Amino acid sequence: MYPSCKCWHCCAGYPNLCTEKKPMNNATTQQSAPTHNARPGVWQQIITEVSKWPIPPAKVIEDMRARDQFGTEKYGTPLQSFNGRDALVDAYQEALDLCAYSYQHWEETGEMEDLYHEAIKITIRLRVKIFERTGK
Repeated sequence: MYPSCKCWHCCAGYPNLCTEKKPMNNATTQQSAPTHNARPGVWQQIITEVSKWPIPPAKVIEDMRARDQFGTEKYGTPLQSFNGRDALVDAYQEALDLCAYSYQHWEETGEMEDLYHEAIKITIRLRVKIFERTGK
């Protein structure tokens, strides 16, 4: 079955006749917009936690606040837990992008090869967790 396909074959339950062949996978799944709820914002919780570190990274906290504002403006709600989206899939997709950008940086500058390798490890851990949960 090709869940992301909207052709009449798939919609009628005949995916073997599908001419579109648009398989959905965790790397490209489009999720619905987040739903606002009464829970506190994720970024605010992270900022509160990181601010308690012995030497809080001020510039990173500043950037976290900026990302929180950007996301709130883009989606109309702050990032919250239990917002109707699959956070593991979101994290996996972002980790895939981190692999690409960290490799690009390494290739262009010769710096931070270790960041690229850490990104790959994080991405693999997320994918294993998705497999454990879904069997796919």
